[in-house]
Amino acid sequence: MNKSVRTENNVKGKQRDARPWIIWMGRVGFAAMGVVHLLVGVLALMSVVTIASASGTEGALRQIVRLPFGQFLLIAVTVGLVCYALWRFIQAFMDTDVKGSDAKGIAMRISFVVIGVVCLGLSFSAVKIFLGTQSSDSVWAQ
Repeated sequence: MNKSVRTENNVKGKQRDARPWIIWMGRVGFAAMGVVHLLVGVLALMSVVTIASASGTEGALRQIVRLPFGQFLLIAVTVGLVCYALWRFIQAFMDTDVKGSDAKGIAMRISFVVIGVVCLGLSFSAVKIFLGTQSSDSVWAQ
């Protein structure tokens, strides 16, 4: 049996052994990252035609608040970002993708941790934006 077949069998075995909440968290996280990337792209396109201006991912999060139901959307994206970060940590520490413990595998698993930390930082920014809009909104202040 060659190495690629063994690796594929190991991945399938890990997938079968994964708890449902881990799979759910990964899916929610990937969906949230898709939404964030989509919003960044749409806002970049809108800034080209001067409809809106947003710089980077944090700018996209600020633009979400301005949308109808923006605070709800921001909360949903924040939860998704936290799920994605946790999923990346699970990938790194539980080696769900069977990257191994050689130099290349360790480098990949470290990159999962870095991505998780970045997503947690982004979710922290989203929470600050949400709390800022709540404190400045007269409906929430009453």
